[in-house]
Amino acid sequence: MKELLKELGFERLPMLSEFVKAIENMPTEYVTDSHIFRERYMRIWDYRNFITQPLTKGMFIPCDEEGNVLEKPLPASFETSQQYRHLQMLYQQAKDRVLFELPNPFKANRKDENIKYFFDKYKTIEQAINNGVVLTLKQ
Repeated sequence: MKELLKELGFERLPMLSEFVKAIENMPTEYVTDSHIFRERYMRIWDYRNFITQPLTKGMFIPCDEEGNVLEKPLPASFETSQQYRHLQMLYQQAKDRVLFELPNPFKANRKDENIKYFFDKYKTIEQAINNGVVLTLKQ
C-alpha cells in the first residue's frame, strides 16, 4: 500500500475520496475497460480495508505483539551478546512494522496520557484522517 500511495504522489494518507480520484487518473497497463475497472476497484477496495483498520501504537512507534512500547536495546544493558542480538532483532522487526511518522503533538511529548487520548478519540485510521490528522507515511 505504501508503494502505491507514493506512486500516486501522496506523502500523507489521503481521505478515501482523494484516493479514488487519484486512482481514476492513474495510467493503467490494461487494454480492456473491464480489466481497467477491476484493477481500479481492487485498489480502492484494498485502500478502504486499510484505512478502516483500528489504529494501534505499533503503527507509530515500535511495539511488541501485545502493543507494549519497545525501547531500542543498548548493548551495555545485557549480560550476553546473544540476548542483545535477539532483542535488537525484535526491536528492528517492530520498527519495520511502523507505518507512520508520529503526529506533531507527540513528537515532542510521547507521554502515555497523550497517546491514550489520541487512541480513545480516533478508533480507525479513517476517523483520524477525516478529522484532519495528518498521517505521514514513514520513510
